[in-house]
Amino acid sequence: MKRSASASTATKPAKRSKATKVLDGKAVLNLSDEVISTLPVEDVRMHLLDLATYTRTLHAKFKIPDQVPVADTAEPEDSASLVQALKITIKRSIARQMKWTPSCKTVGAQFAIEGYAQSPIFEEALGLSNLNFKQKKVSISEFESGLGVGSITTEIRWGWLGLKCENITIKWDSVLSQYKISGKYGLFR
Repeated sequence: MKRSASASTATKPAKRSKATKVLDGKAVLNLSDEVISTLPVEDVRMHLLDLATYTRTLHAKFKIPDQVPVADTAEPEDSASLVQALKITIKRSIARQMKWTPSCKTVGAQFAIEGYAQSPIFEEALGLSNLNFKQKKVSISEFESGLGVGSITTEIRWGWLGLKCENITIKWDSVLSQYKISGKYGLFR
């Protein structure tokens, strides 16, 4: 028995044209304007879906939020509370990583935190004059006074752990508004 043509086409998935091959998200980004303008509408939709999937996998892989805040979105009265919240977040994030290890007695254990913040908020939270750097080293006293939340310490069973290295490294990515702060901690005396 033969099926009718309308019944067989209704169950088949949409086909891509023979002129276009299946591309991943990275390859879609590299298509030239001429190639894009000659693609049929179905292929453009399929490539757009490929690109959206690729973007979602990158966001998940690098833990990028769906919406990175824009620098001018904060209201002036909100910026003071955002600065204070960022200061407390940075201090707590560092303190949470301070756990006792035998290296705390000698050279110190390492910590590293990263996050996202608007440029003016991050600048004000750390007491920096400008963010025209990719990486900067600041002393512990500069870092703690700029942060303005006192010394960063945590209590352990028989003492205290605190920042121990000579310099704290601050990395700033202005494109993503992402910061990374790293250094060492050890027995606090």
